[in-house]
Amino acid sequence: MSAPVSFVEVCNDNIILAGFKESGVILQLIAQGLTFTETGESLFTRGRLNNILCSHYGDIGVAITNISIESFSIYGMNEISIPYIDIWYNGVSGVFNPDEDKLFVRVNSVFGNKIDTYWYDKLSGKIPSYPIFTIPIPSAAADLTGVKQLAITPDGNKLYVPARGTIEVYDAKTGAHIRSIANPNGMATAGIDIVSLIQHSNATPPSLSCVPGAHYADDQTVNGRGVDPNKGVAGKDTFDFRVIYTGKNSIEPTVFLSVDATTTDKKISYSMANYDTAVSLYGNLDTSGMDPKYRNGDYEDGEIFFLQKLFGKGKYDYHFEAISGGETARLTEIGSLKFSAGYSSVAFIPGLKASRLYAQGFIFEDQIWEPNENGDTEQLSLDGNGDSTDVAIYTKTAPDKGLLDEANIIPDPTGALQENFYKSFIAFLDDLKSDGTVNDWRALPYDWRLAFADVLAGGKGIDGKLYYDSSYATSTPYIFQELRDLADTSDSGMVTIVAHSMGGLLTKKLLADIEDNPNHPYRDLLGKVETIILVASPELGTPQALASVLHGIGEDIPRNLGFFTSRGTARALAQTMHSAFDLFPSDAYLSRVKDNGGASTTVISLDSSLAYLTDPSFDGESVLGYYRTFFGGTEITTASALKNFYRGDDGHADAANDDLIHPKLLLPDFLEEAKTLHERIDGWDTDYDNDGEPDSRVVEIAGWGIKDTLKGLRYVGGAVGSDSSTPSVIPSELCTGHESGCTLDVRPIFTTDGDGTVILPSAIAMGEETYFVDLFTYAEDNFINRSHASILEIDSLRNLIGNIIEEKENPIQYLSSVYNKEDDLPKDLGGAYLRISVHSPIDISIADANGNHVGISASSTLERTFYDEQIPNSYFLLFGEGTYLGVPVATSSSYALKIRGTGDGFFILNVAEERGDTVNKTQTFVHVPVIDGMEAKVSLSSIDDLGELAIDEDGDGLADVVVFSDETQADITFDALVSLVENLDTQERKELVKKAEVSQQLFLKGNYEAAYENLLSLRKKMRKLSETVEILRIVAMIDVLTEKMPAEHSDKDHEREDPKEHLGEDDEEK
Repeated sequence: MSAPVSFVEVCNDNIILAGFKESGVILQLIAQGLTFTETGESLFTRGRLNNILCSHYGDIGVAITNISIESFSIYGMNEISIPYIDIWYNGVSGVFNPDEDKLFVRVNSVFGNKIDTYWYDKLSGKIPSYPIFTIPIPSAAADLTGVKQLAITPDGNKLYVPARGTIEVYDAKTGAHIRSIANPNGMATAGIDIVSLIQHSNATPPSLSCVPGAHYADDQTVNGRGVDPNKGVAGKDTFDFRVIYTGKNSIEPTVFLSVDATTTDKKISYSMANYDTAVSLYGNLDTSGMDPKYRNGDYEDGEIFFLQKLFGKGKYDYHFEAISGGETARLTEIGSLKFSAGYSSVAFIPGLKASRLYAQGFIFEDQIWEPNENGDTEQLSLDGNGDSTDVAIYTKTAPDKGLLDEANIIPDPTGALQENFYKSFIAFLDDLKSDGTVNDWRALPYDWRLAFADVLAGGKGIDGKLYYDSSYATSTPYIFQELRDLADTSDSGMVTIVAHSMGGLLTKKLLADIEDNPNHPYRDLLGKVETIILVASPELGTPQALASVLHGIGEDIPRNLGFFTSRGTARALAQTMHSAFDLFPSDAYLSRVKDNGGASTTVISLDSSLAYLTDPSFDGESVLGYYRTFFGGTEITTASALKNFYRGDDGHADAANDDLIHPKLLLPDFLEEAKTLHERIDGWDTDYDNDGEPDSRVVEIAGWGIKDTLKGLRYVGGAVGSDSSTPSVIPSELCTGHESGCTLDVRPIFTTDGDGTVILPSAIAMGEETYFVDLFTYAEDNFINRSHASILEIDSLRNLIGNIIEEKENPIQYLSSVYNKEDDLPKDLGGAYLRISVHSPIDISIADANGNHVGISASSTLERTFYDEQIPNSYFLLFGEGTYLGVPVATSSSYALKIRGTGDGFFILNVAEERGDTVNKTQTFVHVPVIDGMEAKVSLSSIDDLGELAIDEDGDGLADVVVFSDETQADITFDALVSLVENLDTQERKELVKKAEVSQQLFLKGNYEAAYENLLSLRKKMRKLSETVEILRIVAMIDVLTEKMPAEHSDKDHEREDPKEHLGEDDEEK
């Protein structure tokens, strides 16, 4: 200290604050005996420093300068509040009332003197900008720096103010003048204080003092400690009260704790036990660090009394009292100490793409996520290192601005095209705060494009905006700082983290980082996180991330408005997005997740139809043959094989930017960083101090029952390969039947065991305390689909989270669709399910009897394509070159299935009926001709209704041709043909039946050529009749039977007609 100290103030814990008047500097010292040591912490005030006060309740100081009143934290010396004094006035001195909820500040000027009275928050140290009332006072003798020029009585009722020749007395609660006390010698009074007069005797008077030791919280009004902890979880944490009694050994004292519940005004006293006599009865009493003299039975050198007790939710005042031989003692002598029992405040960390992102335009702000045009997503682009090309992109702190509460990318007053994500959850947390269940909650949005390290190091707040780019450096990273503040201001002294989706991985990462760094600036958070609630978190990764990064599939938010961003743009963004790679299935995923009945899970499958596909990179060898040699099979199930595939180590070429079918090659550095992340967090737990017990409660909540949850990718040959429901070898001539020949396609492998994005085992990887949400049953009961992105819109899930926050013993009691055991999930789903996929130029849709629609929406325009999933538990998905939809098998009225041609060529239709993930039946239509405008309609209840398609080729509403599925064709016989013809209602029935029977007899005799010719004749006669569905069905059956003729007797003179040439056939015979 080179400059002379103007004055000092002594605070708690031997902290001394030295004030320098002219420079306005406050320097922190620590007293050790007669030695004073600088701590290195200091504060520069805004004006000329005149006085300092120390609050006894918290570690707060107040500096009074000539222009301001500045509260600050004593530990850290950080500013808290800075109300400014009226112009022309000079701050001189101040005093707290005993309860420290008011601050009186004396200010002087040539225009008159006054006392400004402020509300004061003793917990936070905040002082409002304006006083609650002002007391005019006479002029002072002098403005003496560092001198106390105000005093207040111990009961807080009277305020004493020195003046010229008098001491003025005021009512401290109203400011009214009470009286003047004249100085007998007429001298001016400058300083003033109030002290107690105590009559001393040789006997030891009873007294109470606080227990020294580091285990107790710094919440006292005297220099000592009273309870550990000073904040705790209501009904869960035990509050340990301790006090030292000193008195005569000849008299046994009665020591008790007096508690006042400030929220209910209920007062009660509890008798405290002598630590020395009770230690044998309490095996868990902590005596570490305790001076033995305080438990040796000698009251004259002090004995510890204690009480351990749970408390319900509330804020409490307390003090200690002792009675000994008619004498009493109280701690504190004036006022009370404080503690609170309650529930932890809540921090909500959203998932991938669930924080809105903005950019400032030339005039207006532009929301670029969610996007309403492709250019918005292009603006989000990242460079090769994963850094934003636009460093000024930001999110916002306000929950309804920083979080995806609901889709807002298009104006839609009806709400028909909207989808809620966090809207109800935000309202739920607001209610928890407003009804006092928790003190506070905050959303922690972030720039989800960036690496976790950048997110955790960033978050600079400027006027409600949050910048996470490294160019906006901050010493107080937003997420860490908010977590600490929520904990410190909560009723329990703790914080509960609710993390959705990728937010769970980010939560694990931030806590692991603290744990791994003993010098982490937020190390204290390890003891302040009470509960971590992971909701639908892909802890071990998800195959959905592969579809996104390799092919740009599944990047639409909201899902049914998925075409505001092109898949090419979405894939380009994901290619350099660290967070996308962090969601890849990890090594732990591959070792823990098992396909139904299998020893492993197949993330990438190579279909047998790839035998008909070649690639220039493979030197003319078929794709299937090459991969069989390279990978040793057609199922990629190991980490090393996946790595080879991602990087192109197998030799396959990188896809062009506009080629969304072939997989892109991935950046090795990004893959390695994701691997390193998962190596740390996949085995992470909350046993921070390695004592074998978790230090934070971890709750995992998984969604289940969504039928289009992706568990793998299947690469097939062209539009004619098999999908996951019909694994069959497709003849090579079908591959070459198309103009383009055989081409690659990528198709989904689905499972019910997930929430639409996350496979269930990945969402419960830690397995400590798990809950399961039955999304399938929820949709049935509530007539609305909820999946991964909108899972927090489910009321029973929100109530589960609320029950966990409130520490309820059975948090799922009375909650529907929520279970605490995986075995309780209705995995048979109570009924069958239809999966339908189509390939080539057709649209397909389904509607139920109430008009609920699944497919391309009628609200679509030329510029924007929307789609519907209005039937409960339905899905509609464009994937690779195909369209996929699913609905439960109809149990009452039938569905209306509609197929419409959008071009010329051929189509493939696959239909599977399954229970759980087990396929029971299939119907497959392969190589069916299609022309633009063609329609087919089927009344559909189950897969048995799809044995045939009646196709209207010319759009006149009448069927022109009937096509059988492969499975139906296999069952067609001459007996079936004869039976159908016999049921015709036509005059030519007998002749037609005779021809059919003759054909059958010739076939049975082996006279195939004659049977074949007879069938052709029968077909020609059938075509002369009116083209009813019955007639067309018989014609189709004849076509099937002729194709079944042994090859040497089938000259193929009759082939299936090209649909364009069908109209007008046999006109010359009519």
